[in-house]
This record gives sequence, structure tokens and C-alpha cells, in this order.
Amino acid sequence: MPAELKLPLLGDVMTEGKLAEWLQPDGGHVHKGEPLYQLETDKVNYTVEAPSEGRLHHIVTAGATVPVGTVVGLLMDPADEVPFVPPSSAAADERQGEGTPSAPD
Repeated sequence: MPAELKLPLLGDVMTEGKLAEWLQPDGGHVHKGEPLYQLETDKVNYTVEAPSEGRLHHIVTAGATVPVGTVVGLLMDPADEVPFVPPSSAAADERQGEGTPSAPD
């Protein structure tokens, strides 16, 4: 099950923060404790670290300002990831024929 990376609450009055920069690439493998992204608020700049190991998937783009608690990314456990399986050529051929108007008789 993926771990949700939520924008943290850094102070009692903080309501939002800016994800200034992702420090790891989308789809990259990260280890616990590695810096993930730079968070900016009106009072502080903070580097958010990975809470666990996994493959990082960005949800919020760099430069976006979002409310505290917003899921900004996911850490996927490699065992939980579903590999992409391309459709078989027979299924692709069948789909290709769908929706094609037939010629008038």
C-alpha cells in the first residue's frame, strides 16, 4: 500500500505551504531519511524527508501552494506496484475495428 506524503503542519497558525522544489525525480527510488522536497511558508523553509523507502510519485507540481494535509506525493512499495502490461495484439486489433463506420449498402 502506498504511503501518502502530506504537506506537514509546521506551526499552530500555518494553513498552507508552497512545494518549492522536488529534490528527487518522479518515479525515482528513495530511501528513508532522504530529502524529498523543499517546503516554503511565510516564516520558514523546510526540507521534507522520506518517511520510508519506496518509489516516489509526484502528485503536486513544484511551485504549487497547497493547504496543510494535502497529499503531495506517494511512496510506492515496489511489491505493491502493478507493472504495465501492454494489450495483446489480438485485443488491440479487435479494438481497432470498433467504432469504424461501416460502408452503406
